Amino acid sequence: RREASRHPPLRVLFLGRVILRKGIQHLMEAAKLLRDEPVHFDVVGPIGISDDAVKSAPSNMTFHGRANRDQAGAWYQQADIFVLPTLSDGFALTQIEAMAHGLPVIATPNCGEVVTDGVDGFIVPPRDAISLAKAVHRYLVEPELLNVQRVAALKKSEQFKLGHLVEKILSLEAELRR
Repeated sequence: RREASRHPPLRVLFLGRVILRKGIQHLMEAAKLLRDEPVHFDVVGPIGISDDAVKSAPSNMTFHGRANRDQAGAWYQQADIFVLPTLSDGFALTQIEAMAHGLPVIATPNCGEVVTDGVDGFIVPPRDAISLAKAVHRYLVEPELLNVQRVAALKKSEQFKLGHLVEKILSLEAELRR
């Protein structure tokens, strides 16, 4: 993994369906707010917004289109942080995948309880580009926070591995039998 503070710009990854329900419009607005900072937003996934909307993105945001599983892994490896500004998502697996790659996650509370705010990423209000931009900006002004949260994100991802989940289920079953 590269050191973000030595190789600007900070790479912010959005990976998933590029649609309004996933909050892409708010991510675009956050990117505009940060256009004068050393930050680049990589948007990876099938594009479900208009060509005009894509063309309106700031120069610090690139739409890459659909990626297969291998390509997705490469995108996670290139990124410094992962963003999921979703308006509605039952439980987004991409945030766990990102954490398993050592990426802190900036998400809204609308995608399952995965991120611990301030520990392995940040929780921002939905539909709030300013809060999203401020969370990204924190990693620029506090580069040590990025490394601390990378470690915490990796550790958090362990909780979602199949073996750990099986242990929890067996423990719950034993508790219920008592």
